[in-house]
Amino acid sequence: MVYFLFVYSHYKITIFAIMNVKSYEIFDSLYTKHNVKVFVKRLDLLKGEISGNKFFKLKYNFSHLIKNKIKNVVTFGGAYSNHLLAVSILCKKYDLNFYGIVRGEENKIINPILEKCLQNKMKIIYVSRKDYKLKNNDDFVSTLLSLKRNIL
Repeated sequence: MVYFLFVYSHYKITIFAIMNVKSYEIFDSLYTKHNVKVFVKRLDLLKGEISGNKFFKLKYNFSHLIKNKIKNVVTFGGAYSNHLLAVSILCKKYDLNFYGIVRGEENKIINPILEKCLQNKMKIIYVSRKDYKLKNNDDFVSTLLSLKRNIL
């Protein structure tokens, strides 16, 4: 079984209680006037390889993968994608096979992000920028996987 991991930037999870991240209250006369309290969680201060919103975007996907014993993950990203890096770290941690479909042509020199992904055992499939636009097309994905069946 292959699990396709699509995480979009507008996808928000607002459950912060599970992490020990300090909240900062923001004070403003407008808030006081309307009896409103506003807090900010500084996710940018989290330490570790996966920090900030990537943790929240991936948490439930990986819970699903582990619960259902799915061993193959396929996701998409650019050559400098923090998403690919975060997924590669989690796939290595949970011993999952990870295939990153990378937008753009293969270069002889691999950038630091993709180098870390490769160190985490990610297998890269490069696709043209034109084809990458088809990533939400089921026929394209099926064709891509059938051509690369030997890696799955």
